[in-house]
Parts: sequence; C-alpha cells; structure tokens
Amino acid sequence: MESMTSSGSEVPRRTLRKQREKERRINTILNSAEELFARKGYQQTNIDEIADLAEVSTGTIYFYFKNKEDLLIKLMNAIGYQIRRILGEGLAGSDFSLEDFCAVGTGFIKDFCLSYPGKATIMFRESVGQGDEVEEQRKRLFSVLTQDIKVGLEEVVQRRGMVFKSAHSAELIAALVVGIYNQLAYHYLIWQDQTDIISDLADETISFLLAGTSSLLTPCGDDIDGKDD
Repeated sequence: MESMTSSGSEVPRRTLRKQREKERRINTILNSAEELFARKGYQQTNIDEIADLAEVSTGTIYFYFKNKEDLLIKLMNAIGYQIRRILGEGLAGSDFSLEDFCAVGTGFIKDFCLSYPGKATIMFRESVGQGDEVEEQRKRLFSVLTQDIKVGLEEVVQRRGMVFKSAHSAELIAALVVGIYNQLAYHYLIWQDQTDIISDLADETISFLLAGTSSLLTPCGDDIDGKDD
C-alpha cells in the first residue's frame, strides 16, 4: 500500500524509496565526517577522505553540502539537539527539586560525553575557531541551551515556592551551568582524558551548583532586601 501525503494523495513507492536512499546517503556522509573530525581533527580532514570513508564520490558530498564547513554546522545542529534532549529528559524524569535540577548536568556528562566522545570532541574542541559561520552557530546553540536551563530552573524554583533575589539570577545560573559543564568536559575528557574521575567530578559539581543556587533564593513573599512586605 502506498503512503499518503498530507493532502490525501498517494505517494509512489519509488518516491519513498528514493527519499530513504537520500536520507541514508546524507547520514552516511555525516557519520563519516563526524568520525574523521573527531579522530583526525577538522582542519586535518579533507572532503576526499570523507567521501572515501562514506563510499561516495566527492561530487555527491557537494551535491548535499556546500562545503566542509557546512558539514560541521550540520553536525553541530544534530549534536546540539541531542544534548537538549538529554537535558530535557533528565528534568522531565525528576521530581522538580532543586537537587534534581542541579543533577541534570550529570546526565550530560554520563549520557552524552562518556557515551559519545566523538560528538563531545566535535562540539567542544573541533568547532572552536573555525570561521564566522561556525562560531555564530556555536553562539546560537549555547544561547539555546542557556535559555532551556533558565526556563527549567525558573519552573523548579516556582514549584518549590521560592523566588530569586534578583531578576537576573536565573539567567546567571543558567549561563554558569553551561560554562561549567562545557569546561568540565573539555578539561577532563578532551584535554586530559580522565574518564575515570569525570563522574565523581560531576557529582561534586552538583554540590557546588546547589549551594550557589540556594544562596540566591528566598521564599515567596519575602522582600529581596530581607524585609517583610
């Protein structure tokens, strides 16, 4: 039976097959680029090597992607989406306590960085200093992650019957969380390759974040200067 389009018309099987083949080819190219960028480095990898690993022609790569930079940006988009999904699932599976919120970052370390070291290498090492478009994409991704964390933190705080002492506190903490876990991954996984201690360090980070966040909170109804209304 042929599939239906949104308008109700049938889609020929050959069209569906071509679409699947196209998607497989694109994914094969991206997977090959990811492997080489992580193993050899972005600058040390050329399009011919990616084509050889993907078992396609160089022309095929240029048919789907503008250039090597475009490949890197597409990988960053996919990796960024995966990180957001992991963080979102971690928060959704919690009881929205402040402790659980601070522990969400541990999922980033264990479920992303340790499970997908190649992706972590691309996001935190190979995408740095690679041109204006790549840098702009990095800024967008980290801005979105910061906003996600800010929104999640505000919901946690509201559910706990608390408020921040400053209107800027939630965004400040979100920016610090992104920066801390970014540096944690880079310093201990990519630079020093200390996978044996990274989980313990992630747990210690929870205590640090919990203490800092708690110090910026006050019960609802309290004046931010410490005086009752």
